[in-house]
Amino acid sequence: MAVVTLARRSGTRGLVVPAMLGVSVGCNIAAVSVPFLEVATLLEGRSTYSLPHSVELMWESHLYVIAVMIVGFSIVFPFAKLAVMTWIWFFMRDTGPRRALLERIEPLGKWSFLDVFIVIIILVLTNDQLFVGATPVVGLYLFVTAIALSMLAALVIERFSRPPTQDDPGEPVTLASKPGRRRWVVGSLLVISVPALVAAVGLPYLEISQFLLAGHAYSIVRSVGALWSEDAYILAAIVSLTLIAVPVLCLAGLFVAWWVPADRHGRRRWRVALTAIWQWTMLDVFGLALLVFLTEGDALVKTDVKPGLYLLLAAIIVLTTAFWLVTSANKREARPG
Repeated sequence: MAVVTLARRSGTRGLVVPAMLGVSVGCNIAAVSVPFLEVATLLEGRSTYSLPHSVELMWESHLYVIAVMIVGFSIVFPFAKLAVMTWIWFFMRDTGPRRALLERIEPLGKWSFLDVFIVIIILVLTNDQLFVGATPVVGLYLFVTAIALSMLAALVIERFSRPPTQDDPGEPVTLASKPGRRRWVVGSLLVISVPALVAAVGLPYLEISQFLLAGHAYSIVRSVGALWSEDAYILAAIVSLTLIAVPVLCLAGLFVAWWVPADRHGRRRWRVALTAIWQWTMLDVFGLALLVFLTEGDALVKTDVKPGLYLLLAAIIVLTTAFWLVTSANKREARPG
């Protein structure tokens, strides 16, 4: 195969990539410039914040870690990632370094959603409160669009950079039948993941304990209802998809990849599919957002930790470990010979 850039090799089929990158850049620039969040309090009235101003809000509320993370994940990293993907698509010719660089930046894309989930937590905790409220505005949705497009663009670039499979596919094998301790470990983790995921989604993770605020307790499922009642339908959909539907789909895919026979080509396809699904499984991003909020969030809304938070962290650990073990086993079995 000739050593050419992906833009040249893909031809007209690849026009979607620069289009997605261009729209993502535009949405990122707009998200930094236009209003992002609206906060209303009984004493101070209503204030509107852009993304830089939301950093200022967090800083003035003494939420220093949140402010720094928003700057890093929401302002610096998205533009840096888009610049790297543009370089990969238009200028890199060597297949090995190109794929290695793509594999490094692709898993990091979803962490730009960290501040989106922090805003979601704030919206949920201020839902149906008399003395404080928060409303997402257009900047937040532009930012969500920008990050989602950059993640989709990375998947498309990965697809175009994938070399053709020409080796012998070999005989179908079942990973669960391989000898060794791994099969029992993975099997146990997958079985444990089911009740852990159900509990993490259904049990409350935080309860409001601040004077003059209603003491609601929120689970991930109830968070969807709270966002829906605030007419934040897109954010409710994000929570439903990334914290409930996609993790369930990923877990189902891990079960099938572990117990269903597949040849080498099938193993490669399973690894690619599971990795793509995992990019949209954001329990870990939401868990970090909760921990960051708990570290410094009492300056905004005082809360008590509920058992669902610990079960969420347990589900993240179990599911992440199972994902790593299954995909690494698929990678090993997909190698020629």
